[in-house]
Amino acid sequence: MSSPASSPSPRLISDELWALVEPLIPPRRPAIHGRTGRPRTSDRDVLEGIAFVLSTGIGWAKLPTELGYGSGWTCWRRMHEWAE
Repeated sequence: MSSPASSPSPRLISDELWALVEPLIPPRRPAIHGRTGRPRTSDRDVLEGIAFVLSTGIGWAKLPTELGYGSGWTCWRRMHEWAE
């Protein structure tokens, strides 16, 4: 039996909503000097992290990485990238 912490979080963004939002997300910026760093958190997971923070009112730094949305910093940064 798996522990609650290892269970995937329920989706905050339905498949139907994601199908509408995904085409609006700008393409990923090219890597600087060919460096890519660590694997990028998926746009959908980040959007769910943003929705979680905005709906709960917690601070970005307090977003639990165990939820699978990436770090609060990742979500905050991507939100600002998309807003540019």
